Amino acid sequence: MLALSNSCRYFLYRSPTDMRYGIYSLAGLVRNELGFDPSSGDVFVFLGKRLNQIRLLQWDRDGFAMYVKKLEQGTFEWLKSEDIAITAIN
Repeated sequence: MLALSNSCRYFLYRSPTDMRYGIYSLAGLVRNELGFDPSSGDVFVFLGKRLNQIRLLQWDRDGFAMYVKKLEQGTFEWLKSEDIAITAIN
């Protein structure tokens, strides 16, 4: 279960991501393109090109957990640089 807290670090992947990617493809992006360990327990956030879908990837003690939210209407908004409370990467 995903519990948002101050004990985790959150990383926003700033490039549009193919929302067909599964757990291992997203973990590959984290490891190969970002240089982070996907099994660190940090939460990695990915947005699709249309900004209507978001995926969160996190290592959860014994395996990966991926959380998906797809909006029926509207879009997610990119954070403005002055509003960023999480570390944005790429």
